[in-house]
Amino acid sequence: MDTRLNLTTLEHFGTGRDSAQNARLIAAKRFEKALSSARRRQLVNRLLGRRIGLKSLNHGSFDRRERPSGRIVTVPLSRIAGSEGRSEDFDAGFLPLKTHLQERWVGIASARRQGIALPPVELVEDGGLYYVRDGHHRISVAKVMGQSEIEARIVN
Repeated sequence: MDTRLNLTTLEHFGTGRDSAQNARLIAAKRFEKALSSARRRQLVNRLLGRRIGLKSLNHGSFDRRERPSGRIVTVPLSRIAGSEGRSEDFDAGFLPLKTHLQERWVGIASARRQGIALPPVELVEDGGLYYVRDGHHRISVAKVMGQSEIEARIVN
């Protein structure tokens, strides 16, 4: 017999055995909740005169088409501070700020609930912090699902 805590945990993290349809429904609910929370935080911070977007990492001479292979490591999500190019799509906590992110976000969350392995995210390291090159949605889903670290490829 499942306790309320166990049921909440299963709904939050999934079992890896969800049907695709059930996983998508739960993921869509999680996205709506995350988007709503981000918008509330955004409104409060605007009223207080604070910016809550991700830090932006700009490389003037970097050619984004180059994708050198780097080492794969486990990175604490708390050390991922920003984005190389999508700092307006997610807040500082990697909650989604825009509705157009929903389809991809739900697809990733659904895949995780079904136990489907996802590739490592790509991060650029700068001053002990990490900036996302590829994997914004995967990081957002991981944070919303309570994960504390993520597998990442560190690239230049």
